[in-house]
Amino acid sequence: MNKKRLVERWFNEIFTKGDINILKEITAPNFVSHVPNHDFNGHDEFINDFINWFRTVFTDDVWSIEDYRIRR
Repeated sequence: MNKKRLVERWFNEIFTKGDINILKEITAPNFVSHVPNHDFNGHDEFINDFINWFRTVFTDDVWSIEDYRIRR
């Protein structure tokens, strides 16, 4: 999967739609996410602790990407 498609799926399908199955598909089970004041270890912890919270707080949040600047 190319980088642009990966970014689109991350923001459109996970953050906007809340499709947590996509997160498991595009990340390794042991991936680490760094957010302010906390690190999430593994996609299960990230889903259970962060994504579920995020989708509860921001129920109508829609993400769109208007510019891609991918470093090689």
